[in-house]
Amino acid sequence: MKEKPEDTRSSELTKKKDNSDVELENALMQNEFDMDRIIIAEEGHKTEEEIEDTIAKADIETEKEIGPEMIGIARSKKRKRKHVTCTIRNDHNIYRKAYSETQLLDVLGFNFKEGESYHCISAGDVDCLSYLKCVLRQQDLDYCLISTWCMAMDDVLQIEEWLQAEKIKTMDAYVGEIFTGTYGGEYAVLKPLLEAYGGKVSIFRNHSKIIAGYGNKFHFAIESSANINTNPRAENTCLNIGVDIFNFYKEYFDGIISFVREERNAEKNT
Repeated sequence: MKEKPEDTRSSELTKKKDNSDVELENALMQNEFDMDRIIIAEEGHKTEEEIEDTIAKADIETEKEIGPEMIGIARSKKRKRKHVTCTIRNDHNIYRKAYSETQLLDVLGFNFKEGESYHCISAGDVDCLSYLKCVLRQQDLDYCLISTWCMAMDDVLQIEEWLQAEKIKTMDAYVGEIFTGTYGGEYAVLKPLLEAYGGKVSIFRNHSKIIAGYGNKFHFAIESSANINTNPRAENTCLNIGVDIFNFYKEYFDGIISFVREERNAEKNT
């Protein structure tokens, strides 16, 4: 019996990227993070500690070739904004499950306290705005920011109702780069709506899902896997009550520069 020929598909899939691929990736990272330089480190065949040692060595000997099977890893000493920023909280954690928006209103209760964090897992008729409804049930908001990749027209109309009813006085929205194209109708309604109430819409490379704001009772921040549009998938969300967590996100989003020129000009004038 003849032996089966060796399957070469695996080796073909692991071929080293050619120079043009690496140059393109580097150019994209340069544009995104304002990289001063590119250094090289091997990935996949070393431990994290070994990779860090390699990077440290490359910081000193940036011109030295380190090995044949390399991919580009970008690191910069000077960035327009950080790769990662974080804050640490050691307060009271509360855990809840919800399978509908009505149930969510019940399980979260009606008396949020400073320092509490509500960790929720949901599946069903629950989206990021559902948690904002829970906050608005306890207080009106002087200010609110929302960050989402996308949203539906129903969500824009819900925000309009809250603004008109003075449940929210001012709102800023930070949306993904697809928003003006794929969600052009929603953008055409949302932008003048928020501006009429002293807010703005900023477009950038965004996939975060955050809602943060404050009223006369408490500050808060909602961190979620869910966009501001309802879907039947399981989603995880944490509702945090506290001024520090609000300031953490407000400071970050205040530093965002919109892709859209007129939005950038408006940000400069504020």
